[in-house]
Amino acid sequence: MKTTTIYNVREWLHALNLGAQTGNLACPKFLKPYHLVTLALMLKQRNAQWLELSEEIESYALRMGLWDAAGIIPPYEMTQNPTQNKFLPVAALEDPSAISLVAKNLIHLVYQQKFGIDSFESVEIMLMELIENTYKHARVQNQLNGLVCAQSWPRGDLAQIVFADTGIGIRNSLYENPHLRDKLAHMNPCQLASELGITSKPNAHSGYGLALTKGLITQGKGSMIIISQHEGYCVNAGKEITFQVPAWQGTLIILEWPIHQKLDVGAVYASWPIPEGFELNDFD
Repeated sequence: MKTTTIYNVREWLHALNLGAQTGNLACPKFLKPYHLVTLALMLKQRNAQWLELSEEIESYALRMGLWDAAGIIPPYEMTQNPTQNKFLPVAALEDPSAISLVAKNLIHLVYQQKFGIDSFESVEIMLMELIENTYKHARVQNQLNGLVCAQSWPRGDLAQIVFADTGIGIRNSLYENPHLRDKLAHMNPCQLASELGITSKPNAHSGYGLALTKGLITQGKGSMIIISQHEGYCVNAGKEITFQVPAWQGTLIILEWPIHQKLDVGAVYASWPIPEGFELNDFD
């Protein structure tokens, strides 16, 4: 199974922008969750009423809920088969009650019955924070709910989880925190957002969701790609890269890692400096 690269995402966003202008989109022959959520949001933004895909990818996109997420009548009804915890169709975060349901479904996909219960709650907290951020930053008033999608390929030893919204973007969000404005003047906001304790709300007990995700993905020999507006940041094999991309209105987070790698949340917590006023067991 081929992993997702910065080049893949950049080329896809370019194709999306071109497709939005022309009405014709060049889709790859193999779709992943990041293709589905971004395409669904683009179609939703433009109030699209029709979508036609090639026969070789149509059934997969239909099973993954692309038409429903885009608000378009599907070409035909597909019989729902058991997912066996291998995928999460594109899910719209329409209200707070959807957050816990999506988190529960993602947990089962992540663990694949191979991980112990010790770090279960911690990983759930990580996913909950990412899901809540996607929900809060979406343009809900325009019915542009944030979207989540996931897929695992056991034979290919790969899993991918994607979060996407069309909100104000990470730079604008972090700028609301006056303590971060100097850093934002010379630093990639996606990279800054993945540091421990960084939040747009300095008085809130938050700012560790992306930092925890970054630690787990690095530990699991996977990759985390964050894109917001025209700025991007990637952690892959412990290496950090910042880059420019065709503009994406909002934020896109792509997590991808080998399924066989176990994720040790405790080891990530232990590597963090303990904030003033906290103890290590506060993160248990």
